Amino acid sequence: MRLVPCVPEHHARLRDLHLEPEVRRWWQDPAEDWPESDGDAVHYTVTLEGEIVGFVEWDERTTRCFSMPAGLFSDPAVDGR
Repeated sequence: MRLVPCVPEHHARLRDLHLEPEVRRWWQDPAEDWPESDGDAVHYTVTLEGEIVGFVEWDERTTRCFSMPAGLFSDPAVDGR
């Protein structure tokens, strides 16, 4: 499993994953322009064996804390791997 910077070529697959019922349960419906609309968050695409299987984001605006808000989702088909 690898984290790679999220680029526009990943967006369609990430939207498809975001719309999976198991992901929407926690993440709700994405905005029409998601993930571009996600403001100051840092975005990474999760890949497994070269395939896009998930998404990670966090907010780096918090400079003086030991933890920061983060979010992650993955393709239900790879859960448990």
